[in-house]
Amino acid sequence: MNSIDLPDIATMNRREALRRATLLLGIAISPSLLTGVMHAEIAALAPQAAAKPAFLTAEQFETAGAIAERILPRTDTPGALDVGVPKFMDLMFGKFMTEVEKKSFTAGLADLESASTPAHKAGFVALPPEKQDALLQ
Repeated sequence: MNSIDLPDIATMNRREALRRATLLLGIAISPSLLTGVMHAEIAALAPQAAAKPAFLTAEQFETAGAIAERILPRTDTPGALDVGVPKFMDLMFGKFMTEVEKKSFTAGLADLESASTPAHKAGFVALPPEKQDALLQ
């Protein structure tokens, strides 16, 4: 029988710790999340400009996309909009979130819009990036 040579915990390096954490995370991921990721991978291949929400309202979809783009902006690598994050969020919202999670998600989007409009006389999506960042913080 082969034995696996595991490093002593005291001498474990960062690479080994990450490998183990990744393995544990992989085991812990639920089947429904994996299904969502697999469906979203297909959605991410479509151009974002043509993306339309299936479950969120158009305004919620646009706001969620703007938030995602502020978190993961386009630099020398693709940003959230480029890789279809809003479509993934829409899919997760419609197919995998509980009713409580849906209410929390939509309430958060509404709160952001409520804070944006009186303070800046415009919706969140219409604001420049600096003002979007300030509201998100």
